[in-house]
Amino acid sequence: MEVRGAVMPVFYSVEPSDVGDRSASFGKGFTQLEQKYKNDKVMVERWKAALAKVAKIKGYPSKNRKEPELIREILETVRNEVGPLSLEPEENLVEVNSKLKRLDVLLELESNDVLFIGIWGMSGIGKTTIAKASYKRICHKFEVKSLQERVR
Repeated sequence: MEVRGAVMPVFYSVEPSDVGDRSASFGKGFTQLEQKYKNDKVMVERWKAALAKVAKIKGYPSKNRKEPELIREILETVRNEVGPLSLEPEENLVEVNSKLKRLDVLLELESNDVLFIGIWGMSGIGKTTIAKASYKRICHKFEVKSLQERVR
């Protein structure tokens, strides 16, 4: 998980430095845990090393923040990093990926502009399939979204 950058620590009511140094209220709890597992020094040392490592990862401190704001930020990061997890059957069709790549260029996803893309052509050539596949690939990046089909 660490190699892939998939570790996202949430420092809930503690500072990252308190976790790494095992100080303040976090340190008190860790001291109690240390006493409980005093016979397993290897495990305690692994915990200490893991905590020191986690404290150095850019995470999400909750102190002085409203919970909904923190949750929204975490969800947005997960949405942007993970995105859609499964490939839909239509994305495995021949030439769909190349058309989706061309459409991604037109959509300018990093832009803050409002864009409208029209897909036209004779019936049965896959316009709706391309539109749906593109929508599924990018909809997680938007707070409000809508796919309009069969607009004439």
